[in-house]
Amino acid sequence: MLCTRPVAGTDGVLTGAIEASVIGEGKGTAVRALAAREGIALPLSFGYADHTSDLPMLTLVGHPVVVGTEPALLAHADRHGWMRFGTVEPAGAPVAWSAA
Repeated sequence: MLCTRPVAGTDGVLTGAIEASVIGEGKGTAVRALAAREGIALPLSFGYADHTSDLPMLTLVGHPVVVGTEPALLAHADRHGWMRFGTVEPAGAPVAWSAA
């Protein structure tokens, strides 16, 4: 699992500091490192995201999928022909899958 890692003090209590961020470009960096370490072919991989901060990760994978309803991310998906999952088409009809 790739996620932002919080810092804990010697007493085990979280300090509020972050050891490594996996938001924005940090997510892209983490995905590239994981793929290199594990021999993962990113062009064959799927990535699922619900926020524009996930674009650095989505642009790395061969099969990006947008979930949710963030307008800017949906517009990006439409411009690039990315799949959508569980979104609402502009006409308002709910769909399970759509190819933008």
